Amino acid sequence: MTDKIINLDGAAVHHGKFSDRLYILSFPATCGEETAAKAEELAERNGYSKIIAKVPAEKADIFIQRGYITEAELPLRNAPYEKAVFLSKFIDPARREERDRKLQSEILLKALSYKPDETEPPMTNLCERMAPADADEMAGVYKQVFESYPFPIHDADYIRQTMKESAAYFGIREDCRITALASAEMNPHINAAEMTDFATLPEARGRGYANALLAKMEQEVPKLGISTFFTIARSLSFGMNITFAKRNYSFGGRLINNTNICGGTETMNIWHKFAGC
Repeated sequence: MTDKIINLDGAAVHHGKFSDRLYILSFPATCGEETAAKAEELAERNGYSKIIAKVPAEKADIFIQRGYITEAELPLRNAPYEKAVFLSKFIDPARREERDRKLQSEILLKALSYKPDETEPPMTNLCERMAPADADEMAGVYKQVFESYPFPIHDADYIRQTMKESAAYFGIREDCRITALASAEMNPHINAAEMTDFATLPEARGRGYANALLAKMEQEVPKLGISTFFTIARSLSFGMNITFAKRNYSFGGRLINNTNICGGTETMNIWHKFAGC
């Protein structure tokens, strides 16, 4: 994988040919017009077809004036600002042309029709926090589940490093073997966590493990000071969109042709909720 994360005037920027994009992960108060211009220069120099920026709402005009569109919103609680927005610029107009738009809409409408389900408590007792010693087996699970992924979770060293820096991984075992995983990628600067990296081995699907892992993370992550949960889910995944809808997440928008995952570039849905809701 050739993608990398760099510091650009204090902004965290993830870029590379794998997803053929530049992604501004954070845009602190010290950043402004000059940083946005540098990011665009970097994207154009590398021939990327899309730029996406997750920035405080009050910084949005910097990007809108440069031709960006708002694709999604993320309300925040107990953070330095009330809302983050996802803004995108399509350097190559073809990147905006979506396949499977009808199916995406059907999946979203189906998910939005679900109400929070309190009749069947999730099996959180099956879930456990993963440790660095589990990283090799975890990487093997991710290799089996994902043909491609925007971050190198197939690499045990990467998993151990993210455990050390910012991520809490949780899993479920059957007969002492990991069969399902998920992680909470924490951003203490905005007191938010991305609920991500969900993977269940084919033989263990249909047992409610993703729901159980999500519920477990919602129990544990607030103990670390996190107030907002969100996810960036594949728009073509019935299971993941329904999982978040059933746990009372709100739909925040769509990131068009955004991420190289499961063997191709896909549109992603934003879901969010506050802790305790």
